[in-house]
Amino acid sequence: MLVKIEREVFDRMDDGALISACFKPLIQTYKEVSSRGGDLADF
Repeated sequence: MLVKIEREVFDRMDDGALISACFKPLIQTYKEVSSRGGDLADF
């Protein structure tokens, strides 16, 4: 999974915002797969 962020936005982000921007989509996808009873091994 790739998270696309414009370079200008990336450069202005503090550490917490950058972590959130990168991991939030990953965590959301994990929760969706998990709630559907999907195979988390592929995740």
